[in-house]
Amino acid sequence: MKKYKNLLIWIGVVIFYFFFVQMLIPAIIYALNIDHNLTISILLLLTDFTAMALLVWLYIKEFKEASDDFNKSFKERMISTVRVWLFGLVLMIIFNSIIGSLTGDIASNESANRVILDKYTVYALPAMIIFCPICEEIIFRLSLKRIFKNSALFIIISGLLFGFAHVIGTSGYELLYFIPYGILGSCFAYMYVKNKNILCSISAHVLHNLICILIILFL
Repeated sequence: MKKYKNLLIWIGVVIFYFFFVQMLIPAIIYALNIDHNLTISILLLLTDFTAMALLVWLYIKEFKEASDDFNKSFKERMISTVRVWLFGLVLMIIFNSIIGSLTGDIASNESANRVILDKYTVYALPAMIIFCPICEEIIFRLSLKRIFKNSALFIIISGLLFGFAHVIGTSGYELLYFIPYGILGSCFAYMYVKNKNILCSISAHVLHNLICILIILFL
């Protein structure tokens, strides 16, 4: 019974974040035809911050426990986390290169992020570096793990869902980008399982997005 309850909670969280926060509310904001990018950025920021705060509040007990544990073994946790992230990053780069050679372009998700970063910089920086990683780790790791008791199955499912969530194109080759994103998602899931601490995968996710954004901005 508890398993089905956790499943319903996860479905509710997914609908709340991906439909309302990422689609419906931004669509309403854009429909207002506000002729000022800074104002739009602020409204989007408030939306994402509120969503993040609500999701953290929903799992506040887990975050308090994770924080205490993380502080006690910070160095050990970070070394383990960075190692797994680097492994996933290398695989992601390899597969991105192979798929990019087939499509002749970068992933549509990355292309869309570049546009948002260029047009709504004030919103994009905190959203991509902080808000999105925290929300996505709650959805694809913390909340999802409650449904799957088998760790191996959880890592696989978590990676697959994370991968497909980051594919926004519909062409045949474009769909292949779920592989590198899925690998990264599985690495985040492995960090969570190994350390039993959501702050480990959040830290890796934040680090990954930060480095990707720095590359986009300065290279």
